[in-house]
Amino acid sequence: MPEVKPERPAPPTESDVVFCGNLNDESTAESITEFFNQAGGVTSVRRMEGRPFGFIEFASMDAAAAAVEQLSGQELDGNMVRINLAQPKRSGGRGEVVLESDTCFVGNINDTVEEEDLEELFDEYDYSEIRMPPGKGFAFVSFESNEAAAKAF
Repeated sequence: MPEVKPERPAPPTESDVVFCGNLNDESTAESITEFFNQAGGVTSVRRMEGRPFGFIEFASMDAAAAAVEQLSGQELDGNMVRINLAQPKRSGGRGEVVLESDTCFVGNINDTVEEEDLEELFDEYDYSEIRMPPGKGFAFVSFESNEAAAKAF
């Protein structure tokens, strides 16, 4: 008799952690904490060194949701930041793409590649935005959904 594997439960859609993208190189854990404390309830900040993003943990899911609602589209240290509730990390099996958000990091980009080249490359995958800092050798590609991101990668 074939083994029946249980279906993987869907990840929760609520989170007490906020993903913040497009951080300025000069943004510090202190400036990020001050910015997000406008909404209240920040318990910790994890700034990814040398990366334009970080994770902000709040005392509750309600506080995290309030921060997303109140602070989305605002400027932090000179950059318009992108703020979303963080998606829980799913364990990945062999060949499975593990997604934490609808945004993917593309690294090791040659200096001759232009943003238009990436637009052409990802056009068939329903991307919503491409952010490619000049001269950095990487880009972030945001998609309409996690499913669209999974198809692209």
